[in-house]
Amino acid sequence: PWRVIGKTAQGRYAAIANEKAKLFGVQFHPEVSHTACGTLILRNFLSMCHAPQDFSPTDLAQEVTRSLQKRVGDTTHIMVACSLGVDSTTTALLCTKELGKHRVHPVFIDNGLQREEDLKLAERAHTFLENLSVVDAAATFLDALRGVTDPEEKRKIIGRTFWSTLRDFARDLQAHVPLGVYSQGTLAPDVIESGAESGSAAVIKTHHN
Repeated sequence: PWRVIGKTAQGRYAAIANEKAKLFGVQFHPEVSHTACGTLILRNFLSMCHAPQDFSPTDLAQEVTRSLQKRVGDTTHIMVACSLGVDSTTTALLCTKELGKHRVHPVFIDNGLQREEDLKLAERAHTFLENLSVVDAAATFLDALRGVTDPEEKRKIIGRTFWSTLRDFARDLQAHVPLGVYSQGTLAPDVIESGAESGSAAVIKTHHN
C-alpha cells in the first residue's frame, strides 16, 4: 500500500512510499539549490531503493565526448543552439572539446525578450565559446508578437519564429561548411513535458523544444 510521507505547507502531497515494494516518489525538485537538505533527500532515496551511488559527472562527460566522434564522423560540422544556460552551454563546450572549434558552431538568437543580464552573458560567452554567433532577431520576434495578448499564442509564435530564424542561419552556414548535425542541450523532463517524446504525458511546457 502507498502512504504519504511528506507534504507541502499547503497540504499537497510531496513524497509517497510503498516500502514493501521498495517504491518511492517525490513531487518536487530536491536537486535544486534552494531545496533544504536536497542532497540528503536524494541520498536517502537511493539508499531506500538499493541503487548504487556511483554517478560521476566526469565519467558522463567522457562518455559523451567518446560517442560524439563515432556519431558525427571525421568531417561533419555541428550547429548548437545556445540559450547560454547550463544545458546548452555544456553541450557546446563538450562538442568543441572533442571536435574542435572549427567544426562546432554555437549560435545564440537574440529574440529581444531576454533579461539585460542574459545579453551581457552573451557578450562574455566569447571567452569560452570563441566561435559563438549571435543573431540579432529582436525586430523579427517583436513584429511577430505585435498585438498578440494570449500567452499560449505568444509561446507558439516565439517557437515558430525561433525555428525559422535558426533554419535561415543553418542555410547560410551550410553554404560554407559541411553542416550535417543539429545539437540541443536540454533536460529529459523538458523533452517529455513539451510533448516532444512519443507517448509522453500531457504537454506542460509548450515553450520548450
